[in-house]
Amino acid sequence: MADNNLDSKTTAGELLAAIFDTSEFKQFSHDAREEVADLLAGQDFDRILDLDCGTGLLLEQLFEKCPNIEARGFDYRLEDLSKAKERLRGKNVSFDFGQAINLPYPDNSFDIVVSTTTFHHYKQPHKVMSEVRRVLKPNGMFIICDTYLSSMLRYLNMISKPVNDVTDMALYSKKKIWQMLNAAGFTGIQWRLLNKYAYLVRAHAAEMPLIEEF
Repeated sequence: MADNNLDSKTTAGELLAAIFDTSEFKQFSHDAREEVADLLAGQDFDRILDLDCGTGLLLEQLFEKCPNIEARGFDYRLEDLSKAKERLRGKNVSFDFGQAINLPYPDNSFDIVVSTTTFHHYKQPHKVMSEVRRVLKPNGMFIICDTYLSSMLRYLNMISKPVNDVTDMALYSKKKIWQMLNAAGFTGIQWRLLNKYAYLVRAHAAEMPLIEEF
């Protein structure tokens, strides 16, 4: 029985790894950045936080469309932060190192917080959302653009985790994302599919958290 269970997990992991290796799936990160940058180009805002900004690709696109913003890039990988600093040299941006469950910013610091292609990696997503809610100004906007899979593929991802590092990610349904955002104190939640592998959701920070703990 144990061997059969392991075989099932391995097969599921191999199937998902094959999907993640397709050019269509790999295009997702590029499309996500383009979508978020285009969305923000039409917004009136001053201060933005790029959560787990990586090497600064999204911020680079944002400055092309919104040259007068003040930005912060935040990440837990020092090597990526170093590359981002070099990429955005001369721009009105600064960078911070740490974990998203404990953001080093005062309350009500940002007009917008964005998370692109990283939310699925958070081990404590409800705490991340609560921190984002805290650092957003009242009615500030939180944007998540991340991986989406069908319910069957989400199930395969769940059962394959113990044997496949490629699928070490949490993939959420539309309902689950809405529930977490609502519990963290967000309102006006709008969710849509970008393509069969990606979703975008935006929500606004309520005046006061609706629920103190998730």
